[in-house]
Amino acid sequence: FENRQNILIPRRPPLTRDMEKDQLDRNEKDAFMEWRKNMAVVQENQHVILTPFEKNLEVWRQLWRVVERSDFVIQIVDARSPLFYHCTDLEAYVKEVDSSKENILLVNKSDYLSVEQRMEWFRYFTEQDMKVVFYSAIEELESIEEEEEEEE
Repeated sequence: FENRQNILIPRRPPLTRDMEKDQLDRNEKDAFMEWRKNMAVVQENQHVILTPFEKNLEVWRQLWRVVERSDFVIQIVDARSPLFYHCTDLEAYVKEVDSSKENILLVNKSDYLSVEQRMEWFRYFTEQDMKVVFYSAIEELESIEEEEEEEE
């Protein structure tokens, strides 16, 4: 968690309606290279390792476009350590793109949590003014299997 404030999502540079595709491409590459230089310093000084995905401009272009086209963004985190996986900068970026966009936190593998733990996490996230949903694929699968048995 200690390096979280230093690892930010690269921002898409501003674009205008009359901007040529080549100019947009150049601006995105330049902004990305500047972000990579900053991340190289973070990697060197704080021993952080970026994955090949994080070093790939096309991955970030996909994220930029998805955020621009979405009304809400769902961030999936593991219930065993939701704060470790939660990216507050993604939420900030979504609001920078459009303040009317919604952020939703989906806490996956919630079957690993007791009812009390779920309630505590729910309280915590709502106090942080975050929309949160708990989900368990295992519980959902069991529910589907029960429905299928009832239909037979």
